[in-house]
Amino acid sequence: MRSSENPTATFSDVETNANYRGALDVAHSLGIVNGFADGTFKPNNPISRQDMMTLAARALSAAGKSAAGSGSLTAYRDAASVSGYAADSVAILVKSGIVNGKNGLLAPQDLLTRAEATVILYRIWDL
Repeated sequence: MRSSENPTATFSDVETNANYRGALDVAHSLGIVNGFADGTFKPNNPISRQDMMTLAARALSAAGKSAAGSGSLTAYRDAASVSGYAADSVAILVKSGIVNGKNGLLAPQDLLTRAEATVILYRIWDL
């Protein structure tokens, strides 16, 4: 795990006095968030299900938590639509039962609802 002492993340669209800046800097220093190739974080944009799964899996790793289980991506007919960068993270969360899909789909490009985020966080907390 990387140190979170005096972390700084430089994203061109995040003000230094933003109320979430400290958390963002720590998350960046731990490898949980990376931002976009253009140097932005897009803090006010909605988040896709696969992006949340990626962040959640990285957070688990940064916390030293492992997620075990027997879930499989093959149970979802849209598994092939998961982006390459998110595939390992989605697989970890599905295998562990943290993510169980949405009406039989992973729906990776769908926007995450607050309810879905709550379920993911609760299941992580319950590990």
